[in-house]
Amino acid sequence: MIKSIPASFTLNDLMAYLRDGESPEGFYTPTEWADHFECPRRQMLELLHEAKDAGVLEISRVTRERLDGIMTPVPGYRFDVEGGDENVQADH
Repeated sequence: MIKSIPASFTLNDLMAYLRDGESPEGFYTPTEWADHFECPRRQMLELLHEAKDAGVLEISRVTRERLDGIMTPVPGYRFDVEGGDENVQADH
């Protein structure tokens, strides 16, 4: 886990970290990604948007429990660590 993502942290940095470290398996919500990297949710959303534009973000639906205990499908995201090298490097 990255202790905290600095403001200058780029999509290239994120992808390198995920390739080198233990990348989480599965799809996660923006809040769960922000918790994993101990960064503000807004910063994680910006990285997710960049990843989507670069073609290295996979989007699905995941089931999460709401505050009232009901399970509901919500958007989930996963970074394409294996196939994203060319797209990320070309954009930055």
